[in-house]
Amino acid sequence: MTTTIPERQAQGEPRGTNEIRNQARMSDPNDAIARRAYELYEERGRVPGRDVDDWLQAEHDVQQSRSMK
Repeated sequence: MTTTIPERQAQGEPRGTNEIRNQARMSDPNDAIARRAYELYEERGRVPGRDVDDWLQAEHDVQQSRSMK
């Protein structure tokens, strides 16, 4: 069973632990793509209806950035 952040904090887990978990997941390409797609969505003024375009552009951007490393 998964516990929520408030439940974990009530159990004594430090508040910053969630950020550490998020950083650990950053190596997952889908997380990087999702973050970039959301950035594109925000850059367009949060206008809905272009989610597939944003995802495809984000995939391209992430692949490009990884190949440059």
